Amino acid sequence: MSFRYFFCLILSLNLFVANAQTDSTENDPEDNTFTLFKPGPEGKTRFGVKMGVQTSTLLGSEMDNQKLLFGILGGLYGRYHLTKTWCLQSELQIAFRGSSFNNGENGEYSTIKLLYADLPLILFYEFGKDKNHSIGAGLQASNQMSANMYFNGVSIPGGKSPSLNKWDFLPILAYQHRFPFFILQSSAKYGLNNLNLGQPWPNNGKPLNNNGSIHNFALEFNIIF
Repeated sequence: MSFRYFFCLILSLNLFVANAQTDSTENDPEDNTFTLFKPGPEGKTRFGVKMGVQTSTLLGSEMDNQKLLFGILGGLYGRYHLTKTWCLQSELQIAFRGSSFNNGENGEYSTIKLLYADLPLILFYEFGKDKNHSIGAGLQASNQMSANMYFNGVSIPGGKSPSLNKWDFLPILAYQHRFPFFILQSSAKYGLNNLNLGQPWPNNGKPLNNNGSIHNFALEFNIIF
């Protein structure tokens, strides 16, 4: 599936969900001021959209001189309440991850940018007086849609595709704070799979690939509607 097709699919689903939520509030006689933005009641199930930013890096024995790389993400979510305090949340999102590096000489790699399609599944426990707080744990399956490596001394765009493992599985720790019109969600994720396939870097980039381990690590900050 191409990135353009996947992006159009996500956008179409987002517009459909947003339109459905708007229609559900049009006949509310109690409050006409914020009719277009008023969220529906939290029932047994709920569907919506999410967007946010993340900071990521690549950990492991292969990587040196890492710096944080900032990226964006967006997608859809569905939440199902198992009990009054436990709920299961599934998500579909696209996200940019990777890492920057302090390698300073010409021919050394300076940035690795990765684009992923993610499928997280998180079990949340709700607590607090009005159940406004949630902590959760889960697992995410990720498929790499594209990968680019950039080098010092090469003008942008100079990205080349490194040979990396396309699949990753990431345990998740998450926290949610619920507000009247939206939810703030933060999460930490660490990749279990070694992404390094031991292939030489494009352009014989340095430091040379020594077949060490490479693992995704990301901190996400999302707003959920």
